[in-house]
Amino acid sequence: MNHKTCAVIMETIQGEGGIYPADPGFIKGVRQLCDANDMLLILDEIQCGLGRSGKMFAWQHYGVKPDVMTVAKALGNGLPVGAFLARGKAATAMTPGDHGTTYGGNPLVTAGAKAVLDIFEKRRITEHVNQVGIISARSLRSWLPDLTWSAPAAGWG
Repeated sequence: MNHKTCAVIMETIQGEGGIYPADPGFIKGVRQLCDANDMLLILDEIQCGLGRSGKMFAWQHYGVKPDVMTVAKALGNGLPVGAFLARGKAATAMTPGDHGTTYGGNPLVTAGAKAVLDIFEKRRITEHVNQVGIISARSLRSWLPDLTWSAPAAGWG
């Protein structure tokens, strides 16, 4: 990192080669480092976002907000869709026409993503994930008692 660094990009929960949630102190430290050096924090929530961690977004477990977040996979539930969400100066950095895509704005996929988000709200999916997660964790612990189980953030089971 140096004076030319404009952002840190990382997965909140590393999803390749295992499931490795970021240590709370680490992710909070990265947020502080970005704030102190006028850098963006970009969190990749493509695999871990949209309810998979028990909250709508995994970063919510840490009390740290990204400047930019990427989502996909669960957003379309099989439809090819991805999105990035931005806040603050990151949200105002782009204007219409700055970013183009071959499939962007596809009405079918957009309707599918909206339906997914509506179902998340109507069926309270994150609450269900938490309930099933507790049952699953108990079962796994009983089947594999010799493994070390840890939860990186408060509320994880």
